[in-house]
Amino acid sequence: MKRVLKASATPAKLVAFQQDYPSATWDKLRAEGRAVYDELCKTLQSDQAGLCAYCELEATKEANSLQVEHIVAKSYQDPACNWALHWPNLLAVCTGGSRWAGEEEQEKARYLEPLPDNLSCDQHKNHRVNTGSLSEDSRGFIVNPLDLPAFPPLVAVLHDGRLIPHPDACASVEISPNAYSTTEELIARSIEHLNLNCVRLCLARIAAAKNVSGEMRKAKAESLCPRFLSLRNGRRRQFFTVYRCRLGKAAEAYLAASGFRG
Repeated sequence: MKRVLKASATPAKLVAFQQDYPSATWDKLRAEGRAVYDELCKTLQSDQAGLCAYCELEATKEANSLQVEHIVAKSYQDPACNWALHWPNLLAVCTGGSRWAGEEEQEKARYLEPLPDNLSCDQHKNHRVNTGSLSEDSRGFIVNPLDLPAFPPLVAVLHDGRLIPHPDACASVEISPNAYSTTEELIARSIEHLNLNCVRLCLARIAAAKNVSGEMRKAKAESLCPRFLSLRNGRRRQFFTVYRCRLGKAAEAYLAASGFRG
């Protein structure tokens, strides 16, 4: 989990659609505004460098792995805002373990039974909303990736693949809104609500960590940072935070020098 930077303005086709249909539902946009939806997905994919806003799996239209997440649920009724079409409320996410992805070893990161134990991201968030354990308006209960700082990283990755809040980093940052008493608790509860420590994702993070750890036995961390942390054709590697954590101080120095913002 890292900061997401919305570098782009509201897509022009979405602006036009909002002007024509200010009260439209998300289903109406999907049904009648295919060009709007396609432009919207393309913009989100570009802004997020091809990664899921929550778990950092690849989320791209080309791989059929991108879905649009509504931070405030699209069904939430609010006379002051149509959250279904509100650009700052939209993120690109993966399919959250909800879709069979094939038998290839690398695709096991995308689907693992049983469900819902191995649902994650918006799919697990929706499961919690549907079972009454999370409000449709999750602001303050799940951290918005747009509100995370670029530095310091607030999440650490353990050797078993689990994500945990970094206590010292969390203590240095205040995030609003926050329904809990500390930033550390907000990060911990966000990981829980999004089920980012499900077995499926932990196994995938372990594999990513082994990859970079093997390279670190042959080369210095400083020399590996461009390979594992840089943008390549506008994309970042899956599980960016795993590599950032494993490369440690070298990663932070490299990202700071590169002008990393999210």
